[in-house]
This record gives sequence, structure tokens and C-alpha cells, in this order.
Amino acid sequence: MAMLLTVSTTGIFAQAPSATPVLDVQYTMNAFDGTNASAVVYVAGNELYVTVIAGNNDFPIEGFRADGKNVFSTSAGFDYRGLWYNPKTKKMEGNGAGEAGWVTFGFDSGTGVQTSTSILSGQNQPDFQSVGTFDYRKKAVVFLNADKDKIVAYSRKKPSKSSSISLSWGSISKENINPYVLGYTGVSGYEFVCLDYVNAKLVFFNRSGDQTATVKMPASAPMNDSFACSFTNNRAFFYNKDNRTWYGYRIF
Repeated sequence: MAMLLTVSTTGIFAQAPSATPVLDVQYTMNAFDGTNASAVVYVAGNELYVTVIAGNNDFPIEGFRADGKNVFSTSAGFDYRGLWYNPKTKKMEGNGAGEAGWVTFGFDSGTGVQTSTSILSGQNQPDFQSVGTFDYRKKAVVFLNADKDKIVAYSRKKPSKSSSISLSWGSISKENINPYVLGYTGVSGYEFVCLDYVNAKLVFFNRSGDQTATVKMPASAPMNDSFACSFTNNRAFFYNKDNRTWYGYRIF
């Protein structure tokens, strides 16, 4: 498998994604509502992963440890699509379906979630089902657009201000790309990652939209053509919709 390396702005080669991802986190949902798990987010200060099922206010949001132990399970109270942690506010945030907007919530002693409150109304995202994640270095909420040819970034402080990055797919067909998966890695030169679910590959891009690496996932990683994949804490998570289990593979 060929892998491209890019040079960071400091002139030092950036840390490249591993060509041999290792499964080291596994979690089975505690509740049984809904199908489309849409995000996993790591909250470092709490040593906690948070995940949500998209599609309904009553679908679950759950927290778990790296060893797979459930910490909490409750109704989301919001029709989530994307979910992320904002290190400035030290709270979770997320976007909803269509014009549901963005919300925020905190933790109760790290073992539960507070009721979500609205921080933005209206459709500040490319389409109805868009799943957002947070580019914390640029302080922007980012999405893959409906045509899968651009990343659209909305300023967290002023969402009416947006910008886009055109993606260079090369020989990879956009038809093979899960339209509701975009990860932000925080790794220079490999900031964004998409999923080629047909060929079971992660596809990495830099901030200029250049493709900088691909990583072939093990056959054990479940692939889906919508939702069910997320990136957090240097790991790519894949969701098996049949056994309701997230599988996290270390990439960096």
C-alpha cells in the first residue's frame, strides 16, 4: 500500500498514519433504540468517550471508558447528527438534522450529561443529514458537502462566516465515499479524513485539500455507506449496526 508523506510548516515530516491499525477500544451500546450511530468523541479531562445515535430525540447518548465499561446511558434530548468537544468552553457540542441547529451540554461530575441548550438555530450545514466535527485549531465546525468534493467550515464564533476546501480525490471514486463521515485528526498534514467504504480505506487530506495518505483497514472493521464511522483520540471508530458495537482502531 502506497502512503504519501507531507512536510509540516515547520519543515519536519508530520507523523504519518499507521499502515497497520490496531483495534484497542471496543464498546457495545447499552440501549437498543436507533440504528445510525453517528459519532464518537473523546473527552480527555474525563477520560471518557461519548457516542450518540442519530435520528430521534429519544435515541441514546452514552459514555464509556477505554476498557469498554459503560458510564452513562440516557436519551439524547436532541436529534443529533454530529458531536464534538469544544476545549475552550469545556463542553460537548453537536449539530442536528436540517434546521435543528447546534446545541451544547456539560457533564455532571463526569458520570452523566446535563440538558442540552441551543447555541445556534437554523441549517448551518451543507445538507439535512450533515455530520459535523470540530477543527479546534481553526475554531470551526467542519462538514463534508453533499457532492463530496469539498469540506465546508463554519466559524464557531460567527457561523454565518464560512469557507471551503476543495478535495483532490485522484483515482478514488467519490461514489465510494460515505457522505456523512468527516474526521478531524489534529495531525499536521493529515488534518481531515474520509471513508472509502467500498475499499475499506481511510483517505487523509491536508488543509489545502491534497490527498496525503490512504490506510487500508482490517477486514474485521465493519463498513457502512452512511454514518457509523468517526474519528477521535487518534483512532478511527467503525460501528457494526447488527451487534451495536463500536470498534476503535489506533491510527496515529
